[in-house]
Amino acid sequence: MSLQLPPFEPLPAPKKELQLIEVAVASLHPTQMCVGLAEVLHRREDFAADSIEKRRKYLKNKPVPLVLSGLGEYWMVDRHHRLRGLLELDPAATAWGYVALELSCKQPEQVLAAMQQKGWLYLYNGRGLGPQPLSALPSSLSGLQDDPFRSLVWKLKQEGVIEAAPLIPFHEFRWGAWLRRKSLPPFSSMQSLSYDDIEDQAARAACVSAGAPAALVAALRAQAFSPAVAEAACWAVNIMARDNEGWAACVSAGAPAAMMAALRAHVSSPVVAEHACWAVGSMAADSEGRAAFVSAGAPAAVVAALRAHASSPAVANQACWAVANMALGSEGKAACVSAGVPEAIVAALRAHASSPAVVEHACRAVVNM
Repeated sequence: MSLQLPPFEPLPAPKKELQLIEVAVASLHPTQMCVGLAEVLHRREDFAADSIEKRRKYLKNKPVPLVLSGLGEYWMVDRHHRLRGLLELDPAATAWGYVALELSCKQPEQVLAAMQQKGWLYLYNGRGLGPQPLSALPSSLSGLQDDPFRSLVWKLKQEGVIEAAPLIPFHEFRWGAWLRRKSLPPFSSMQSLSYDDIEDQAARAACVSAGAPAALVAALRAQAFSPAVAEAACWAVNIMARDNEGWAACVSAGAPAAMMAALRAHVSSPVVAEHACWAVGSMAADSEGRAAFVSAGAPAAVVAALRAHASSPAVANQACWAVANMALGSEGKAACVSAGVPEAIVAALRAHASSPAVVEHACRAVVNM
């Protein structure tokens, strides 16, 4: 796959005398299809640690470049990660922006076409496939997919390897396109987070005590139509289930059944497939968790994910790990065989023989069955 981004016009910087506009974050239209969820989580945690006053001051110093249509609608040309994190924290949040381009056209297709001519759209999905049609762009920030390569670029920026270039549209995605051409092992956005982001036991315990597992399950059920919610919720369950208390709370809240329902509903999403299979692998090592996932139809759901994403080593890696743990018990072993797991595992092993992680987990699955 060769991802080539088009030429672009640099974004105009905000002028000092320009009056900033306060806008509702939920009303802004994105100009890209995906984000790196590692950066989104980091941004959200930063906002959560700030006072409202400090947050608003920060946002005013980081105005969003906007394109204004003839109907008065705004498209944001930058700051997607920052505002997605803020929106997850506060759905009623506002931010400041400035008009980088004002258009007289009123139809969204005409607005997007004008931005496309300037190279101000990123029309590639979370797997780097595209360009996609203009109609594939989400209408709001909550609909953005996860792109692990965008998370990797963010991490490299954090380490000082890549310099920021705020006026180059989709600068980080351009780096991501370059990295996609390199031979890298499978990875996920979670692996781009720092130790402090995911290993804070006290923070996880506080979330569990506050009832986060039950709230996540409720969100998964209420937003069953949203792949973005499924991605984020499965990811969050994976984090909370790292401790015994969090694991027990997630199982008790019905997370296995909710996540398998999400996987079946969004099996075409590679990120949902990866995160849901990862949850099975991490939570099914214990007999209670294993029974919950088997009862929820996890073997068949994992097989469907493997078949839907036969070319994805990331999905194969997590799916093989999930099967390896589900097959530890007699009931899980029988359910896996009945669902066609042996054939799916062998197919994954053949397709990804060059991936050490897939080979290791596939071999474990075979041994356990």
